[in-house]
Amino acid sequence: MNATVFQVVYSVLLKPLPFRESDRIMQVWETHPQFRTLQASIPDFLDWRANVRSFEQIEAYTFQAASTGVTLFGAG
Repeated sequence: MNATVFQVVYSVLLKPLPFRESDRIMQVWETHPQFRTLQASIPDFLDWRANVRSFEQIEAYTFQAASTGVTLFGAG
């Protein structure tokens, strides 16, 4: 049991991300008066990607059901 718990904690929290300069990765949300954070819409993401110059690269992801994993938009 301890080994399983450690493996989950290591994989999710402790293991370095598989990206060069992973300490520079940021997560950005939309805000709304009634909600603390919102997932950005695809049209908003495309606008940000076309017009924002503050970031070197912008990508988007969305979580699906546990069986299908993560969908990455605009990877490249």
